[in-house]
Amino acid sequence: MNGTFFGASYHPPRPLYTPTALLDYIQTCVEEIIHDFPAATIVLAGDFNQLTDENVIERTGFSQIILQPTRGTHLLDRIFVCDPIYTVVRVISSLVKSDHKAIVAYADRERENLFASHHNHNNNKYNSQHN
Repeated sequence: MNGTFFGASYHPPRPLYTPTALLDYIQTCVEEIIHDFPAATIVLAGDFNQLTDENVIERTGFSQIILQPTRGTHLLDRIFVCDPIYTVVRVISSLVKSDHKAIVAYADRERENLFASHHNHNNNKYNSQHN
């Protein structure tokens, strides 16, 4: 089954949980989705504050695609993807009152289909690293 799974996350500056607990949860969710839907596309987006890209990438094998600051000079809001499905990614001024910028990511469905075999390869690579 093909499909796209979106995960939204807010990791506050002073969480009531450990960052490791959040990373464990993210990793478990990704593993379950990959197990149940091997051809699925997974996107994880949100405000990750001090959680490093490296920590999320190590647990998921995903790529982080936001390259510009989203709040002042800091890159807090990020998108992690299992495959390079987005053809356009922009950080823009928010249309609502916020000290964060908005992120617009556009996926070309034809391009997404081109990466189906690449995605299966990435899932196999992830599974071999985490099993």
